[in-house]
Amino acid sequence: MAYTGDMARPASRTRGRGRPTTDEGLREVIRQAALTQFAEAGYSGTSLRKIAGAAGVDPSLVLHYFGSKEELFAAALTPPVDFSVVIPQLLSAPESQRAERVAQFIVQLLDRPEPRQTMTAAVRSATPTGGADVQVRRAITTQVIRPLAEALQSDHPELRAAMLGSQMVGLVMARHVVGLPTVAELTSEDLVAIIAPVVQRYLFDPLGLAATGPTEVRG
Repeated sequence: MAYTGDMARPASRTRGRGRPTTDEGLREVIRQAALTQFAEAGYSGTSLRKIAGAAGVDPSLVLHYFGSKEELFAAALTPPVDFSVVIPQLLSAPESQRAERVAQFIVQLLDRPEPRQTMTAAVRSATPTGGADVQVRRAITTQVIRPLAEALQSDHPELRAAMLGSQMVGLVMARHVVGLPTVAELTSEDLVAIIAPVVQRYLFDPLGLAATGPTEVRG
């Protein structure tokens, strides 16, 4: 059975089609504009002026709400789901269904515009030339890998979580950044069928490591 939890952010209040009526609403408009820009051009290719233009505000207002480009990038990378809540729900499935449910969740997440943009922004910015490799590594580690590792009741939990994180990054790169046709054209159902065995291998099957194998992932 597919994961069907609510992954949406609450909508900002607006007056008709105009500007949001609250500071929080305007802050979210800027954050969403930044997310789109970072997803399209990465951290180094995005300026506060571009973000302000996309949001329809003065650049000074961007700084007023977020302080700096780095702080705005961190806000843009905040996932629209709470992985510390979702992951235990996924892993509570019967053993025979866990891998498929995790795979379905990953594919469903990346089928949604905002999570896909969040991951694409992270991947485009994660290389040394992308300008935000440290911030991206820290965000992925604290927001995804550690909650998953804490929920796994098995050996080498942080390594297993990091390997699944590498699968997600590779999938985003191939499907949404590079746009490899053979991957980008797969249906969601076929993609789940392909990656579910990989999820099973990374999270649940024996890893075959020596007793002194790596056990910790550093942020």
